[in-house]
Amino acid sequence: MGQEKKGGSGGKKLAVTLSILILLAIVVVIIIVSIPANTQNAVQTLNRAVERNYLSSVDEQVEYNRFRNKISSSTVGVYAGELDDIEILTNKIGETLDFYDDYLVFAKGNATLQKNYKAIKEGLQNALNSQKRLEQMVAETNKLSDNSSTYLKSAIVDFREEYLNYLSSSKRAIKGLSNVCKNSLGKTTFTNSATNLRLDIVNDYLTVIEKQFKAIIEIDVKGSDISKYNLKYKELNIKGKIACFDNFNVEVVNDYYFDEQVEEEYAKLIQFYEIYGEKDTVMLIDSIEGNAPNYTISKVYEGITDTDGVLDAMKDFIV
Repeated sequence: MGQEKKGGSGGKKLAVTLSILILLAIVVVIIIVSIPANTQNAVQTLNRAVERNYLSSVDEQVEYNRFRNKISSSTVGVYAGELDDIEILTNKIGETLDFYDDYLVFAKGNATLQKNYKAIKEGLQNALNSQKRLEQMVAETNKLSDNSSTYLKSAIVDFREEYLNYLSSSKRAIKGLSNVCKNSLGKTTFTNSATNLRLDIVNDYLTVIEKQFKAIIEIDVKGSDISKYNLKYKELNIKGKIACFDNFNVEVVNDYYFDEQVEEEYAKLIQFYEIYGEKDTVMLIDSIEGNAPNYTISKVYEGITDTDGVLDAMKDFIV
């Protein structure tokens, strides 16, 4: 009799366990189903973009290093510095996408998500397509034994033009992601003026860097004088702007509403946006000059007295 009772108890435990597992499975399904379709699709594409972002795999890094070393040891070795900057920028883009990957799943299917869905989806997919072409370009250059300046300069020119496609596509997606996270997450600690400001500045950095790569593409064409490229690259200080962007943290200011000191720190920065606007933030970033770690902003405002220290606060914040 005792054995029968024990068997019955075991059966009951098994039934309870199965019930719990089934309940959990139902909850998971409900959560998945409750996520708007556009959010699910955007999340899946973003997951893939984060996992496969250019230079994120060991194989890509090995090939890229071979490519850079080949350029560095050639008569067009001046381009190696730009390849260093591109690696830093690419890793920062990956970091930014990873940041948004943590939050996009919570986006609600509202008008903002609908409006930005295409930019996110197409931007990420185009960036993935572009990086495949970059991988092919690098691999082909590494395979060939031609180390002539004409061939290698041509390879760099083609690589840079394709990299601009990757950069522009990533920028488009990141802009869309910032709009969604600022307007589609409901009332959370994410949605505050301080966090929004940080996300806007990330977009502004990408806007400036994209514009400057376009300027380099215009003057550094196949057959052009490499010395002109060298002067222009230094004049634009792309290296400095990418370095400052790399040092700028993409983060959520969770304690903005709960810490008076934090709110006070951001007060002047938010005031800058109210007085000058995002266009002026782009202008400030565009005027970054100097070398690490002494970067400064050369942009000045004639006839304006910064009595409240709003302009100085933004300058310090950016660099």
